[in-house]
Amino acid sequence: MASIVRKSKLLVTDKTSAGELLGILLKNRGVKKEEVEGFLKPENPDKLNLKEFGVGKNGFEKSVKRIKKAVENKENILIYGDYDVDGITSTAILWMALNEKGGKVLPFIPDREKDGYGIKYKSFIEFEKAKNIKFSLLVTVDNGIVANKEIKRIKKRDVDVVIIDHHQKDENKLKVSGIIHSTGTSASVLSWLLAKEFSKKADLGLAALGAVADCVPLLGINRNIVYWGIKYLRENPNLGIKKLIKTAGVKIEDLSSYHLGFVIGPRINAVGRLGDATDALRLLCLNGNLLDKYADKLNQLNIERQKLQKKSFEMAKKGCELNKDRVIFISDKKYHEGVIGLIAGNLTEKYGLPAIVISESKKISKGSCRSIKELDIIKTLRETDKLLIDVGGHKGAAGFSIETKNIEEFRKKIIKIINKKLGKKKIEKAIEVEAEMEMGAVKLSNCKAIEKLLPFGMENQEPMFWFKNVKVAQKRLVGGDKSHLKLVLGDNFVDAIAFKKGYLFEQLKTGACVDIVAGMEINSWGGKQKPQLMVREINTNH
Repeated sequence: MASIVRKSKLLVTDKTSAGELLGILLKNRGVKKEEVEGFLKPENPDKLNLKEFGVGKNGFEKSVKRIKKAVENKENILIYGDYDVDGITSTAILWMALNEKGGKVLPFIPDREKDGYGIKYKSFIEFEKAKNIKFSLLVTVDNGIVANKEIKRIKKRDVDVVIIDHHQKDENKLKVSGIIHSTGTSASVLSWLLAKEFSKKADLGLAALGAVADCVPLLGINRNIVYWGIKYLRENPNLGIKKLIKTAGVKIEDLSSYHLGFVIGPRINAVGRLGDATDALRLLCLNGNLLDKYADKLNQLNIERQKLQKKSFEMAKKGCELNKDRVIFISDKKYHEGVIGLIAGNLTEKYGLPAIVISESKKISKGSCRSIKELDIIKTLRETDKLLIDVGGHKGAAGFSIETKNIEEFRKKIIKIINKKLGKKKIEKAIEVEAEMEMGAVKLSNCKAIEKLLPFGMENQEPMFWFKNVKVAQKRLVGGDKSHLKLVLGDNFVDAIAFKKGYLFEQLKTGACVDIVAGMEINSWGGKQKPQLMVREINTNH
């Protein structure tokens, strides 16, 4: 097991009350006493102001004014989105609101391979020609904040531009009709904030989906959005999402942030990775018999994505060189550009190092990066921007395109920069837990205290605890392929499930003691409730 990092040094025992446990968890999340009520009972985001979203009032009002003018004057409006969940939900939210208002508005989701990431002059022109429409207003969502050159070219065609984006700015100042920007939330949330000015039906559920899928911290305003967005989805789901939830085998009343991030989100992302991302937009914006067609298509593409990701990750593990360098760098034409971000993420998770994976093509190649908390990857990449065609992203994840002939020079330069930045810092894979806990503290009252922190997500992860010297009372293999472990632990016979840990069955000896990292939840069965441990890690070397 990797090293254990405890957020709190306190020991949680059977004498620790549920209130005391909740206090520990809130303190670990940096929630101050005066913020506790707002955290546990998030206010409806409808009642919050622009400042709380991190959005400038001037830029917001200019954006609203220009779009309202376009709607009233029946101007042709283009919403230019992105092919990931945040970009697709952002586009859907705004298109539905403006369309309801009577706007002459069309959405455009770029193709990952053909158009690449971000607003492109060429793609804009080609879309105009394909639709035989001259647009006078372009609204970018989930992109545009660093697209100075492309936007300048588009503006020369007498096109006004409004930008809605949450990515990091660069040093260029954009001269546009309005900017709605905040790095503290997702583009879907910013799009919803704008859409509210045009429609009372602006889809808060889609805003929550985009936020969770884009891994924004679920604290502050994002917690409000996701808390209320999940309620919205349970009570008034978008028809496409409702169909997708059913296809995935999830009950609408059980919907949680987990399902948004790991069940619904990947299905929408899959079509942007391997197919036409506009199909996901159609699912969210249409109704009727076509919903079954697009939901089934997204589901099937997700299955294909899973197979491709698994195959590519195995290939990457064999191909990556672990040496003195503080970064994993892989470049090959074998990698499909639709999954290189996932592969980079898998490598970073496995080895605890920043990872850069490039899908090589004849002339222009695409790269994706995932990073660790010690390295701001987007700032690092921008130190090599003379070698890159374009680059965008966040501290922890970024993407770029590069001329294939420049890959080797880029490799040498980026490795040198990262090695220097990380220096001799000790980087080791660690498991973060809330505190050490005794088995006697695994009880219903504490499970209910933990549930008050829902929804879980980035920076408000589901609480994990460290249990030392725990006796294995019973063990058995479960699941159709017998890949999961069902355990009974401790002298108080606590039920536990360890998914994908079946390979440890022989190593675990009944009566022996182990150390585990696990979360707690309520298991309801036959009208009865009892606590259950969800085991994340097991150390059998006791």
